[in-house]
Amino acid sequence: MAVSSVITNQMLMNQLKLNEITMENIKLDIVNTINERIRNLEKQISDITSENTKLELQVGVITNQNNQLESELQDTKDVAALSLQKVNDVEQWTRRSSVRIYGLPDNQKESFTESINKSLDVFDKIGVQMPPEHIDIAHRLGPFKVGKCRGIIVKFMSRKDKLLVIKNRRNLKGSNITIREDLTRINSQLLHKTLNSPLVSQTWSMEGVIYAKLVNEKIIKVYQHTNIDKALDDNSAGFTNKSHTVPKSVQFEGNADLTQTETNGMDESCYHDSTASQSQIEPNNISNPVFERTPRQAGQQSINLTSYFSPIATTTTTRVQLT
Repeated sequence: MAVSSVITNQMLMNQLKLNEITMENIKLDIVNTINERIRNLEKQISDITSENTKLELQVGVITNQNNQLESELQDTKDVAALSLQKVNDVEQWTRRSSVRIYGLPDNQKESFTESINKSLDVFDKIGVQMPPEHIDIAHRLGPFKVGKCRGIIVKFMSRKDKLLVIKNRRNLKGSNITIREDLTRINSQLLHKTLNSPLVSQTWSMEGVIYAKLVNEKIIKVYQHTNIDKALDDNSAGFTNKSHTVPKSVQFEGNADLTQTETNGMDESCYHDSTASQSQIEPNNISNPVFERTPRQAGQQSINLTSYFSPIATTTTTRVQLT
């Protein structure tokens, strides 16, 4: 009996030792497995980090290339804008001796001679005795349309005659006839875009240059790149003394309310001359029509002025003999 008990105890002790060895082996296997997985993860992390570093370098290169391309693109845009401005300035310069007359009765087969005679009648009305030989050419703008009065473009032999007409055109105030500078399309669009700014109370052109009177009474030249918001806050910009203030009495001849009233043959061209001096906007020299803003009612939509632009007519140098 005693011997049997001793054997049983010995067997139990052996089993316990075996279990301990088994547990140690299991623990060792688990630790080895975990360590292996950790090593694999560390290698993966190292590979990912290395790949990420390569990608960061590539992103840096691409970013530099992109910045360079953006810089080159901006330079190209600047050159294109400058070229367009120069072309616009040259085109405006070619129009320095021309004016446009709107509001005159039109007929489908109106000849150059008839257009010249109608223009001369208008000049008589404003007190300018214009010899017929001082007019190079005059003709209607665009194709004839029933119910519409096309404008007449008049090219003078001398710029002095054009300035004389511009100076005296205010005498047409109260009539349905208007005389405007012959602006390029770009300048004309800029003129009306400026007028639509809530920060502008008046706008006009002088020798192809667009001027704007801001709501704070400041007068500025307006170009394609002009930031009116900045000009309003910039105390150094514009002309603020009284000698450069546009009189309220200087009104746009004919249909003045451009935000509500359709005008006949709105200028399809535009303006610009960066050499214009400040003296050109003295009150005594202001003879261009001043477009005054009419406050819009809430919810009222502004008229799309581009719908009034007519095709640009090419001015020839052919002389028309009056009979």
